[in-house]
Amino acid sequence: MLSELFSNLEIDETESNKERGQQCTPDNYSAEIHSVGWFLNKTLSIDRKADEDRELVSYKAAYFNYHEDYRKAVDEYTTLFLEYKHSRTHTVAAIDSLVRCALKIPDFPADKLFSYLHEYEQCALDYGDQLQYLSLKKDVYSKLCLPDASQIFIDTVCLLCASVDLPEHWLAFGQRPSLIVGENFHIGYMMRTALLLERHSKYAHGFVSRVLNRKLMDLRKRLAELGSLERVRLQICYLRFTD
Repeated sequence: MLSELFSNLEIDETESNKERGQQCTPDNYSAEIHSVGWFLNKTLSIDRKADEDRELVSYKAAYFNYHEDYRKAVDEYTTLFLEYKHSRTHTVAAIDSLVRCALKIPDFPADKLFSYLHEYEQCALDYGDQLQYLSLKKDVYSKLCLPDASQIFIDTVCLLCASVDLPEHWLAFGQRPSLIVGENFHIGYMMRTALLLERHSKYAHGFVSRVLNRKLMDLRKRLAELGSLERVRLQICYLRFTD
């Protein structure tokens, strides 16, 4: 019975019957010239595998994005998203890049942004993807002029701050210029940012410490412009006492 289950223990050597790729020899070798923008040459896409073709599309998208041709970059990222789905992480990366390029196009349709955000939300299954989704959602609603955009923006930034207490998350409250809030609101999130920067700088070394201290100095200047120094000192004492 055991032998019948395993076909009399006969091993089918299918591996040897598979077609093997043609080996490269000195006679059939030809070098590819990878000059600047070489991947824009359409003839390079002939006789290429799907993964190689996907790589070319990715190169084109990054090239157009770097040169600030965002419409062409969006077209390439859309192709990457629609035609080359092979994993969840690939979909997340493609949508993230697509939307960030689309946000730099003033007349890009808002309904498409919402559609991509919805697709992103369905794919964001782990903690890291969910944080990245919230960050992208925050960027989208910081630019939209809709009745509920400000409230959704604030809710999203609050979720980011509650999830990971990072200085850049608190500073994100100032990302939407049209946000109608009081002066104390701005002082509050800046003070929390300053407190976190101070805490991080204590354990930082080298250039990281210099970058954090520079950010802290710039933030203190912004705080001084918002209110009196005495008011800022009181806020610092309060936050340190309650933290």
